[in-house]
Amino acid sequence: MATDQNRNFTVDDLVAAFPDALNKRDSPDPKQYTVHRVVGCGVSGTAFLVNRNSDNKNLIAKVTNLSSLSDKKQAYARSEVQCLRQCDHFAIIKHVGDLETEKGDKLVLLMELADAGDLGRQVKHRARALQSRTDPQNDNRPTYFREHEVAFLFLQVVLAVHYLHRKAILHRDIKSANVFLMSVGIVKLGDLGFSQVYEATVSAEVGRTFCGTPYYLAPELWRRHRY
Repeated sequence: MATDQNRNFTVDDLVAAFPDALNKRDSPDPKQYTVHRVVGCGVSGTAFLVNRNSDNKNLIAKVTNLSSLSDKKQAYARSEVQCLRQCDHFAIIKHVGDLETEKGDKLVLLMELADAGDLGRQVKHRARALQSRTDPQNDNRPTYFREHEVAFLFLQVVLAVHYLHRKAILHRDIKSANVFLMSVGIVKLGDLGFSQVYEATVSAEVGRTFCGTPYYLAPELWRRHRY
């Protein structure tokens, strides 16, 4: 894969073609996109930087290999799509399109690109830059976030979470790596892979599920309380 990262090819090549899925209404046509490179790899799939040919807009295509996942993790992947479809908020990654193969072995999720990476990497980058400084007065590399910058970022995350809760959506994995950044300073909460819609019929189960990232878990999760 690495040797062909910059080759021009379509999402159709990546997911081994799924003509039936493309005939479904509201499904994006893979031939309208050019894939530039791999931007992330995981156990369940790969994220690609793609370009929408119609308007030259860069997007992220997250290709999930459903066939390699357990039924529970497949449900998480499909839940992320369903939750993003419902969202329209400036501080939440926007859903652009999605499609699934007829066999149900591949899922492609198209999302807007956060062009400044994620908050977790930004914090680590700034910390390393600060520690390696030899001449602070003449070193223009970024330092730790200032208090007003932290407040501005935090406010946007709060607004995003408030919006999700109004939609009865539980994110369940809020952490710095899932807080994406735009170069203009806007925050984009993303990676809704653990998200679930809180419904009365399933509230007892959803509100007790132990999931998330250990260092970022809420106290009620560690105590096995409902949330």
